Amino acid sequence: MAKTKIEWTWRYKDGKPVVKGYTFNPWIGCTKVSPGCANCYAERENNKRKWTEGWGRGIPRHRTSAANWNKVWGWNKKAEKEDQIYSVFVASLADVYDHEVPVSWRRELFDLMQQCEWLDFLILTKRPENILSFSDYTLRENMHFGVSVENQDNLWRLNILEALETEGLKFVSFEPLLGPVDVEPYFSVRAVDWVIVGGESGPNARPMHPHWARTIQESAEKYHIPFFFKQWGAWAPLYGISHCGAFAETKIAMWPDGSANAEEWSLFNDKEGVVMYKVGKKKSGDILYAREYKESPFNLS
Repeated sequence: MAKTKIEWTWRYKDGKPVVKGYTFNPWIGCTKVSPGCANCYAERENNKRKWTEGWGRGIPRHRTSAANWNKVWGWNKKAEKEDQIYSVFVASLADVYDHEVPVSWRRELFDLMQQCEWLDFLILTKRPENILSFSDYTLRENMHFGVSVENQDNLWRLNILEALETEGLKFVSFEPLLGPVDVEPYFSVRAVDWVIVGGESGPNARPMHPHWARTIQESAEKYHIPFFFKQWGAWAPLYGISHCGAFAETKIAMWPDGSANAEEWSLFNDKEGVVMYKVGKKKSGDILYAREYKESPFNLS
């Protein structure tokens, strides 16, 4: 668990990545809580690697080795020596605020983060309601809290994030984005400091209509909130496909309300309809309406 491929943990300058971040998993295992969890990457990886004996409620979480925890100290020393802050995404294979994680583990994690002042820790959760009930420590300025939101039904997570008192930044990850979301009430009051959007990848990925991502980007721009478009995922509109000639046999016509037609995809004439092609993450790219968006409050000037 070292330098990560998760691009929103990187630091950019003039649109180019210059400092890659890290991923640290203090433990592994989780329970699905909402539709965004349906095709969980962490569960899929666990099925291959067998870190835990299964996935979900009642399955003991696997605490990673002391050597793995010690890597964080090494990154902190490296950052201090180089006079360069590094980002660390915490628990990509778990949720820090999972009910079934021993309280002592979480306490040790926050003790570690408090002491590693040369690292910025990014904590992303689908359980923000547990942040306050599980917190008896200071939320330091090097701890940045985010919520994962996949659809309108789970925008309530932003209510809790907005109310959170912390020295660090607040962010939201709309990944996988599974439907339209009305972000205006939250962005207008600057409930978050950063916005990430991405489509779903993997064998059973669900497509993301371009309009869903576009409306979030426009609202973020309106209220001067950094916007990061991570990926289309497995599905992309034709203009988003990064490799010329990468046409897929699997395609559907899709509308902003989420409705789709796989049989008569060529017959629609509604300007809001779009043909989505299943080409895979590598070919789908990260171009949203003719440009990349790699904005971040952590980017270098």
